[in-house]
Amino acid sequence: MLTVIKKQIRVQWENWMACLAIILGGWLVGGVLFRVISGFLAEETKEYIPIGTVMGAALAVIFLGFIGMMSLELYFNLEISMGCTRGRFFVSYYLTCLIINLMGAGLVVLTAIAENQIGLWLYPDLEKSVNLIPYLLEWGVPVAVFLSVFSVLWGALGMRFGKKIHFVLWGLWMLTCIGGPRIIEAVEEAPDSVFGKFGSLLAMITKVVPGSAWLTGGVVFCIVGFLVTYGILRRQQVTV
Repeated sequence: MLTVIKKQIRVQWENWMACLAIILGGWLVGGVLFRVISGFLAEETKEYIPIGTVMGAALAVIFLGFIGMMSLELYFNLEISMGCTRGRFFVSYYLTCLIINLMGAGLVVLTAIAENQIGLWLYPDLEKSVNLIPYLLEWGVPVAVFLSVFSVLWGALGMRFGKKIHFVLWGLWMLTCIGGPRIIEAVEEAPDSVFGKFGSLLAMITKVVPGSAWLTGGVVFCIVGFLVTYGILRRQQVTV
């Protein structure tokens, strides 16, 4: 098993290097963006916002989720055709994705620490809007685990049902990108509208439901996703 995991890590090393570049790139772009905004709107800028950390974390989640999802079929066909059992591949691929995701989470924490120090140096007169480090330390590992399970589950569903499942994910993504900003805007400007009421309901749920409940729900999802993925892969045939 350890040999298979080491092989997976070596094979996916380029993915980790790409993730490193994406996180650092997003962090740098976010820092430059805030610098430009604060320069043009010096009088209106009262708080320092760690845009770099937010952009780096968001890009890391998108990239790692996409890689875990789209690489599953490739590595499955490669490893199984070379004699690896489905059970060993299943565990090794999960662990490899988890290791890479945890490394990404650790890098995001380091960029947050660096951005805090840079902010104190470049913007000593601005108040810090939010300290992201406690949130990253609390939720970094759960998000890494959830992302590993979700990406591998969706990749397995793609192997089972074809491109149709990816169109579903694309539709959900576009719905979030288009509907999310409208909901946020409606909550502030039109609270009595359908979008405004829906946004207010979501905000109330996030406040009422404790963090332990979200964590429990995530654990249940991970267990179900783990079992469903295993059920798909144990019956999946190698395709060329």
